[in-house]
Amino acid sequence: MQLLKILQSAILIFVTTIIPSIGLSIERPIILTTLNKTSTLNQELLEKTNQFLNTKFSHKHIKFSGNGLVNHQTYQLIVGKKELDKISEKAALNIISYITKLECEEYISSHPLINNTICIQFEQPLKHYINLSKSIYPERKDIITLLSDTHITTKETDLYCYLNEIKFIYVDEKGALNLKELRRVLGQDSVFIMLPLPGLYNQNNIQEILINSYHKKTPVIAFSTSLTRAGATISLHSSTEQIAKQIANIIHEHYTLKDTFKDKKILEPDNFEISTNERVIKSIGSIPPDKKDIVRIKELIR
Repeated sequence: MQLLKILQSAILIFVTTIIPSIGLSIERPIILTTLNKTSTLNQELLEKTNQFLNTKFSHKHIKFSGNGLVNHQTYQLIVGKKELDKISEKAALNIISYITKLECEEYISSHPLINNTICIQFEQPLKHYINLSKSIYPERKDIITLLSDTHITTKETDLYCYLNEIKFIYVDEKGALNLKELRRVLGQDSVFIMLPLPGLYNQNNIQEILINSYHKKTPVIAFSTSLTRAGATISLHSSTEQIAKQIANIIHEHYTLKDTFKDKKILEPDNFEISTNERVIKSIGSIPPDKKDIVRIKELIR
């Protein structure tokens, strides 16, 4: 009996002190999975999330699921609107990214019983776009953006907060805009902001906005590097690395605190990048910002 007690004490000491000290884990593993195994974006997001998680947990603690099976240990990365139907109630947490705030709200409102899902909205907060415009183009008082009737809802509270500061150009159900009205409002006193609202932009109206803004020497603030390359003056966007870091932080917080996201289903991006098109900036008579300017601008618009 005495020997048994000694053995039990020794095992307890080993489990509580020796194992943690040598970096092993007896806790349940974190299982990471993504649905689309062929998508470059999905794989990049998965790999970068794993890299950030390895700074918080032992790499032996993190496993990957390639068979599509989901259980209570699985943290499932849902990338884009097309993967929403794969959300699982069995997962520890479904983390949605590359989806707009409005799309997140629509999904959550139509699935009120699913409580293991959190969304990182694709777009930056509207105030960032407004503050960016005011910080780099303070002399331009007219802020213009595109909108459709479907986006004027009570859900669009951010837009309602800026109704007195923004001029709206409306498109029809096919995305066609009034070119005459667009050309009338563009000019030396205006800035055009492209907001990533779902179903708003198409190839035709993007081209019309960028070409006419260029001819009218009106800066365009957009939301992706591809739009910057296409002719937007400057864009705000989160990189894959920044989103992956935020996902890793979410997983770490959920794993350690469990109910931390019970009341908050939609999160804004933690961080963002600024991309610029120097050729277009020079064409409207401005000086392209250098790296120090970018850092200063990021601090001003937060």
